[in-house]
Amino acid sequence: MPVPERYVELFGRYLSRTETLRGAANADLWLRYRRLALTDQRLLCLERGGLRHLPKYYRLTTIPLRRITAVDVQAGRLQTTLTVVIEGGGRFSYGLPSFSKGTDRFCAALRAAVGGE
Repeated sequence: MPVPERYVELFGRYLSRTETLRGAANADLWLRYRRLALTDQRLLCLERGGLRHLPKYYRLTTIPLRRITAVDVQAGRLQTTLTVVIEGGGRFSYGLPSFSKGTDRFCAALRAAVGGE
């Protein structure tokens, strides 16, 4: 399934010329405005604005796929928790809405990209 145009526009400026956007997900639960993107090289998390920060604030977290050692997905009724473990034991966790159609697809694509499925 193609990535929606709004995600292509949002993440396009952060991609290198050789990167391909393969998937995107909404992770804006609990008063955060977060979007996740999966490319052929990295996992990106863009947090911006929302109720927690000023509208012009943004923070981009990038994790190279080669550094990811494990992907854990815990699906609940309202929230799916996606935990990414990187080399050295570091962890990043994201809350995604379970009722979103793209959540399961994104989690499966990330697992496949790092060799988990």
